[in-house]
Amino acid sequence: MVMAISTKEGAKINCNTFELVIEAQLEADKWKEALLLLKTMENLSFKPSLQVYVSLVEKLERARQYKAVLALYRAMVQDGYDFYENAVLNGVFKRLISAVGTGVQPDLSKVTKDVASTVSVTTLPTSQVLEELVASSVSRS
Repeated sequence: MVMAISTKEGAKINCNTFELVIEAQLEADKWKEALLLLKTMENLSFKPSLQVYVSLVEKLERARQYKAVLALYRAMVQDGYDFYENAVLNGVFKRLISAVGTGVQPDLSKVTKDVASTVSVTTLPTSQVLEELVASSVSRS
């Protein structure tokens, strides 16, 4: 979609172009398409803004796509963001930790193969993924 717009109008693709289209996709409840755009953006070496990650995490949490949320947290840490500093992201992360800590597993049945191939979702148990995220963010402090 971004490539078609850019080619058609002769404009150059930049980070802002991707972010605007991702936000529009999320507004239209098309989170799968937004994740595909994020992947394309990363493949072209564009670094997503923290706001794009916040928007994606919020939408994916509402859609109960918990593995995709965890994969986004991992990507954010790799991009140098500290999600503890953002109130929204920190809140979502705490809810996921709480669910795992109490033994209540979030419903992961809705995670699709499309999402798994779009983001780097691993086969690790949720608690192990959370532990890795916590350890990696603490080691960056």
